[in-house]
Amino acid sequence: MPLLTRNQLLLAKVESTKGLDAAPTAALNAILADLVDVSFDIQKIQAPEVRRSISEAPERPGRKKASFTIRVALKGSGEAGVAPEIAPLLQCCALKQTIVSDVGLEEVNYKPVSTEADMKTATVHLFYDGRAVKAVGCTGNFSISAPPGEIAIATFNLQGSLSFNGDEAMPSGESYQDVTAAVVESGNFSFGSQSPLRFSQPASMWNALRPKAASFSAAASRLSSIICSLMPVEYLEYQVSQKVGTGRLREETSFSAAEARAKTSSAPRGASQEPIIKKASDSKAE
Repeated sequence: MPLLTRNQLLLAKVESTKGLDAAPTAALNAILADLVDVSFDIQKIQAPEVRRSISEAPERPGRKKASFTIRVALKGSGEAGVAPEIAPLLQCCALKQTIVSDVGLEEVNYKPVSTEADMKTATVHLFYDGRAVKAVGCTGNFSISAPPGEIAIATFNLQGSLSFNGDEAMPSGESYQDVTAAVVESGNFSFGSQSPLRFSQPASMWNALRPKAASFSAAASRLSSIICSLMPVEYLEYQVSQKVGTGRLREETSFSAAEARAKTSSAPRGASQEPIIKKASDSKAE
């Protein structure tokens, strides 16, 4: 009988002890998301045993990993100074959460961190049609796509140690923040000194993950990967126009923000240096 994959519930909670299940609940830790893709990487091990048979010893699972792809609408909590539903996902992608609760100054900030002590891990529970997948020690990466006139989407790619995969009833009583995602318009965005009109590709944290070394420690053995470097990248489209004889050559290209600074600073004097909305493939002379 096929599974009803759209009948799903996603829970996520930051772990107080890395690699130990934080026991998220439907009432406090539910995240409203699109269909979640989950995949598994299970190491097969075989005992070095030879018996009175030509058959090999049966395999059994070793280290087990789970990967989640989670797409959510980018939105706040609807209340100043209150973290959004996706706070656990942001924190396990090497962003430190700071909540300012001073009256009149309430806000929630997320800034990249570089020390492992400040990096959080999360427990993720995914329920769908009588099945459950649970993972601990989750870390990962995310990107944001914000096309003008559409809803901004954050896509999280998380990895963790698989702690459960089997039959389990979906918990009831889930509660979501009552906020409707806004359409991207009349907004301002800056990346360093650049203020583009649009993204040509999603902005991404580009966190570099590496497998966690095996450990005899029960807690450490449940950490499947750690974040070892951060490289936020945001691709912009720029148009550099310069006069060529009696005509105008329109040169359109896509490059990273760092390259944009180098290109615009080396453009000919008097050349127009303005962001564009057209595709890079639409280059033409006029």
